[in-house]
Amino acid sequence: MNEFINLTTNQHFISQAEQRLNSCSENLNPSTAKIHRFNIESLDPPSVSIEKPALIARNLAFQELFTLARIGNKERLNLETFFGRYEGPFPEKASNLLKWIDRVKSKSSTEQRKIDLSILDDCDFSLILDDVKFIFKFKFMAGLRNPHQIKRTLANFSYAVNHCPNEIKALELYSSLEKKNKSEEDYICKTYQVSPEEYREWIRLLIFFLYVNEEDKTTLDGFIEEFFTAKELFTSIQVHSFDSECALLTDTGIVIDHDLTYFMNVSKNCIIALRHVDIARDCDARDFSRERKMAFVESCGGKLQGSLFIDDRDILSGYNKICVKTSFKKVFSASDEIVGVSIINRTAKN
Repeated sequence: MNEFINLTTNQHFISQAEQRLNSCSENLNPSTAKIHRFNIESLDPPSVSIEKPALIARNLAFQELFTLARIGNKERLNLETFFGRYEGPFPEKASNLLKWIDRVKSKSSTEQRKIDLSILDDCDFSLILDDVKFIFKFKFMAGLRNPHQIKRTLANFSYAVNHCPNEIKALELYSSLEKKNKSEEDYICKTYQVSPEEYREWIRLLIFFLYVNEEDKTTLDGFIEEFFTAKELFTSIQVHSFDSECALLTDTGIVIDHDLTYFMNVSKNCIIALRHVDIARDCDARDFSRERKMAFVESCGGKLQGSLFIDDRDILSGYNKICVKTSFKKVFSASDEIVGVSIINRTAKN
């Protein structure tokens, strides 16, 4: 169990890595980098108020949130090792995608605002697809571990609540939560408006999804991979790049617009819109005949379509509005201006 013991007590649920990719600071020193912070004031129409920029090292974190048990005075048994599996590689994966976008843009017409990635000769989208999948895993994990979404997560994955991987170390972690400091647990539950039972179910659900088995895989790995290989789904990936204006980062980890439609902030100037289409349901909605439905499923099932959009301001506006509507209390940005969202005050000091 030693690999799960460390000194971390200030535990981020939105990683410092993704916050720094949205930082308003020129110097991204981990101890001083900041990010613009906004309070949500209304949802319709979306409006926010600006606050003093937040110090990333302390932002979107909570003391002992993922601690299972205290080991002595300083050491903690917690889930940081699980998170590190995805947090560690994320900056490189994001950088790979951003460099690839720059390469595609350099080889395309300056007037071209939408680029079909399937017809590129020298910028093969399949080469970057694994990075996109990894970013999706990372963002999905961020949604799972977000304390503002505990009740929603338990409802969405009710079939897996109180399940545990069939491995000794996983069972030991599962059981160790019984040693959780009660005052810590009570404070967490009060802050996020959940019961002790819901909190423990949530932590154990994280263990279920993130435990690394003997084959170096997690349930989350298999869960996300299935989205891209399932014959009943067609996947659309839209990568949006903005030269100057900035996308919001939410306090809930991932933006879910509708079932199987996800928006992900990769950096201040890049978002991904990923949609999995249930082909059979789509055919039923179009009133296809049985034969046409079977042919459509056969031709599209498990397939993927990718597009790159350059400076689509309408998309950025829509995305920012959805961020405000789906966040818990706050949104964040590298800019003190938000496309599509009203800022009702301008008095916050930097």
